[in-house]
Amino acid sequence: MNVLVTGASGFVGKRLVQLLNEKGHTVTCLSTRKGAKIAGAKTFFWQPNTFFIDAQALDGVDAIIHLAGATVSKRWSTIYKQEIYDSRTRTAETIYKALAKKTNHTVKSFIAASAVGYYPSNLNKTYHEEDSPANDFLGQVCQQWEMASDKLQTLGLRVAKLRIGIVLGRGSGVLQQLELPTKFGLGAPLGSGKQWMSWIHIDDLCRLFIFALDNDNISGAINAGGPQPVTNKALSKALASVMHRPFFAPSVPAFALKLALGEMATIALMSQKVSDAKSKDLGFNYQFQTIEDALNDLYKTAS
Repeated sequence: MNVLVTGASGFVGKRLVQLLNEKGHTVTCLSTRKGAKIAGAKTFFWQPNTFFIDAQALDGVDAIIHLAGATVSKRWSTIYKQEIYDSRTRTAETIYKALAKKTNHTVKSFIAASAVGYYPSNLNKTYHEEDSPANDFLGQVCQQWEMASDKLQTLGLRVAKLRIGIVLGRGSGVLQQLELPTKFGLGAPLGSGKQWMSWIHIDDLCRLFIFALDNDNISGAINAGGPQPVTNKALSKALASVMHRPFFAPSVPAFALKLALGEMATIALMSQKVSDAKSKDLGFNYQFQTIEDALNDLYKTAS
């Protein structure tokens, strides 16, 4: 297929483009930087703030994978919270407006990112796709994010939305934040350490996006968390083990995280344990079943 990817210069996007190429798909990308180069793809310019997109970017496209969105791992000022929201909703709206004008477009599928932040924080509940969303900032962002994606259905597109958990990969994301203290023997649980972390290896996440792309019977929300969620303490301990470092530092108190990170500390302290039953029922098989499998692969690959 001819696949258009947004957010292709990001942590997940780069790997996804590689795997799409390996599967024989032709990839084009959208970038907010004119003349940007992304390995394995032809790049077109867009400017979602003004709803501008190079119309040629959509020529001959069969499907769109929509990953664009500002990182939530940055201090949440009022201005930046608006950027988090706009970067998810205005990007989808830009694509919607462009396709609405292009009466002869060939796009059939829209596979979008969302996040497990859609669900309320809860230490005791396992979340399924039909569960109600949270009323906090991340919950509201995810709801509007998904609604912006669902709007593409009115143009006849099949829409699937992956509610992504903690993505495990080297050099970015959660592991990048945890590696340095762990390296110096200072790995520690955050807050109580009891909060659930629904993790997914970056390759399994990219494979799930491609699985949703390739299967026309897949639509709606799908939890993108691995088969065995773990607590924050268990993840921190497993990382120390695979890095051959001690794990005896005291927990980092929640109040200290809030002082250091402000409202962004929510990400470290929230608890969402999501079920992978839907993706399994659809026929998807996770390559990495346990947190040890995932971390051993990542650190073996990097060594």
